[in-house]
Amino acid sequence: MSAMAEATEDRRPLVALVCLWTLTYLGRGWLGHASLTTSAWDLSVFDYTLDGLRHGRIAVVPFMGQSLFSHHFMPTLAALVPAYAVWPSPITLILMQTAAMAVAAVLLWKLMPGRLPTTLRLAIVVTFLFSRGSHSAVTSYFYVECLEPALVFGFVLAWRRGAWRWYWPLVVLALGC
Repeated sequence: MSAMAEATEDRRPLVALVCLWTLTYLGRGWLGHASLTTSAWDLSVFDYTLDGLRHGRIAVVPFMGQSLFSHHFMPTLAALVPAYAVWPSPITLILMQTAAMAVAAVLLWKLMPGRLPTTLRLAIVVTFLFSRGSHSAVTSYFYVECLEPALVFGFVLAWRRGAWRWYWPLVVLALGC
């Protein structure tokens, strides 16, 4: 078997795992939102914040009577505005949070040495995705900190590869959470 075919075969369990996890958590998030069991406070705070930023207001949250940035300065939220502008909805935040964790899982896989057995690499990714901390973070909608694993894994990968045009923006975004 060629090295390229082996590498492709090696990724199939990861793709299957991440797809299954993503579909499960997207379904859970959508159903939770539709049945009014998501964290209405945090989800609505960030929904209002992104809507305000989308309209040129400085993250004003009406029921707080002030800008979210008066409590927490999170400039990374501005990077989410273009995606939010396409579909301005709390569901978009749930989609972004779930996608961020799925991307983090793939980046974690890429950070692991290729010489590790596939089953061990999968076990590490499963632990990352299904551990109590990750589960709680992904089912508590929405916090900008959900982007941190993907951003941190991304800048470490960029650093390893010497991809400085990716490294510095990812570091700045991670610090802006």
